[in-house]
Amino acid sequence: MRLEEAVAKRYAGAFLALHVNPLRLTKAETFRDKVGKMGLSLTPFECASFALGNSLIVFLVFALICSFMMLDYALPATYAAILCVGASASAFFGTLQYFDLLVVGRAKDVDSNILASSRYMLATIKSGVPLYDAIAAVGNGGFGAVSELFSEAVILIREGEDVDAAFRSVGATTTSAAFRRFVAAISQALNHGTKIDVVLSDFARQMEMRQRHEVSVFASEAMKLGLFSVILTGIVPGMIVFMVSQMEMVGGVAVSISILPLVYAGFLLFKYVMFMRLAGAAPGVG
Repeated sequence: MRLEEAVAKRYAGAFLALHVNPLRLTKAETFRDKVGKMGLSLTPFECASFALGNSLIVFLVFALICSFMMLDYALPATYAAILCVGASASAFFGTLQYFDLLVVGRAKDVDSNILASSRYMLATIKSGVPLYDAIAAVGNGGFGAVSELFSEAVILIREGEDVDAAFRSVGATTTSAAFRRFVAAISQALNHGTKIDVVLSDFARQMEMRQRHEVSVFASEAMKLGLFSVILTGIVPGMIVFMVSQMEMVGGVAVSISILPLVYAGFLLFKYVMFMRLAGAAPGVG
């Protein structure tokens, strides 16, 4: 069991004992769409409990820190309340964003391993191994999230579903477009009488070409965002500090020093947004 699952289940147990429903703070449909695609064995109630529990823990930690600052540094109670509430809200919405990142990360994991796994499956079938055994071989591990999906497909096949239906079912648990294309290729081979090795060979070749194109597009995007980020978060802040100092020395214009941390915070926030955009554009290439 992963750490997130263990913590979420403890939070959920505590909220159940207190008769608190964290799902009231957000839409249950939000988690129902994501819960099967995150790679975590959690219910929507446990996901909401994880977000609310993290929020409360952060609130208590900041309340403790602010209480010491109020005693030792005369921190105004208003500022302390704003810090506590702001940190708590950030923890709640940050946890929701973390779930989104898990969905995206799992899809990228699938994208980065689907080519190698399909080639391995192709080599296994060409060596004379039956299709079911080839699927089970990929599901035994070594291909990240793809092995997890294949192992789930193996379980469904053992329960009586055919290969096409099993892969379509597990394909619904990931947002990976590459895996959906793989499922379509398998479906074509099984429903139209095409040899599975021929279909897998075509899929691997097309996937390799697609990944090369994605890498070239990402490299261009990374260069533009990297240059823009350096200029806006490295050069521009230095110019602002220089201009402020010159205004005070030459023009005698008094500028409050408290403005500078806010300016730098804005630049850091922008840099974070640029980083998240770059991470989202990163292709899943193994």
